[in-house]
Amino acid sequence: MSSRLIASSSARASLFSVARRHATAAPKPLRWSPSRNAHIRRELAYPIEKGLGEFLPPAALKTLAVEYQDGLLQRLNDEVRGGPEEGRSVAQTVIDTAPDPTKALAFNYASEALNNSFFLDFLKPLDAHSGNNHEASISSYLGTAIRHYEGSIDHLKSRVSATAMGMTGSGYVWFVCDQRGHTAVIPTYGAGTLLVRSRRQQTPVNGPVIGEGMKTPGIRDFSNPSAASVSGTSASSPASGLAHGSAPLHPSSPARALHSSAPASLLSKPSSVYSPSTPSNFSNNSPHFDHTTLGETLFPLFCVSVHERSWMAAGYGVWGKEEWLKQFWTVLDWAKVSEAYAKFVPDSTQMM
Repeated sequence: MSSRLIASSSARASLFSVARRHATAAPKPLRWSPSRNAHIRRELAYPIEKGLGEFLPPAALKTLAVEYQDGLLQRLNDEVRGGPEEGRSVAQTVIDTAPDPTKALAFNYASEALNNSFFLDFLKPLDAHSGNNHEASISSYLGTAIRHYEGSIDHLKSRVSATAMGMTGSGYVWFVCDQRGHTAVIPTYGAGTLLVRSRRQQTPVNGPVIGEGMKTPGIRDFSNPSAASVSGTSASSPASGLAHGSAPLHPSSPARALHSSAPASLLSKPSSVYSPSTPSNFSNNSPHFDHTTLGETLFPLFCVSVHERSWMAAGYGVWGKEEWLKQFWTVLDWAKVSEAYAKFVPDSTQMM
């Protein structure tokens, strides 16, 4: 009996000693270890502190590229935490949440982060060699396409501005091309996007969005235009198993449609007349041209934000949209736009 009491007392003393050591030991600092797939900041290709001329002065650029983008990604992280979308890229989240109305908030955050990043990625500050804009960087290939389908750079600017001014709500105006090189100007509203269509990412920008530094294994490369094609079938073709006229990714986004502006040359010339200098890609009279595929797949080349926060942050006031849009053309990175067009529509004359 006494031996059991002694053993019991010893056990209690041992437990008390352990508890006392834990109680008197210095507490270990709490460490927050983010998920390896958490969205963290990725810097822009240009310094925020120098701004983007009169289009987005330093404070305005910081508002859009840092404060707003960080807020979107943080809210997206909070929204998907613990769910199947946690740890997925922003683009993949847009794809996965688009069909599910119960995940509209996650879609909105992801889509807006994707759009805002794409918008800022195609801008470039002016330097001593730029003059008043970057138009000297337009490739001859893209320049020919713009003249052929839009009439001129000035006509394109007018079309983009008119589309933006006609939007009473917020959204984006996109300059896009299809697989044949035809160009178009298309608006999206609210959280609608053209960067992900028919469950594939349609963007020439590889890698994460601004503020997203994650690497997720097992995610397909949606930035490759051929990534969603199998045996020559596109993601929106009947053979792909998807409906030919897919619904918009968001109820507020209009259904995909190509304003197939007729080539400017056709407005004053017979359709059979083409300049000998015009690349063969721009000839619709080719015997192999299939008009049924016109606009089947759209590739964004650049976009401009149409949100009051943008021109308000830049100091243009509530009604400053039009003046602010004029400054957009001074910082558009035409070299990057030209590269995107060449990627999506390879110049056949350079392959011979």
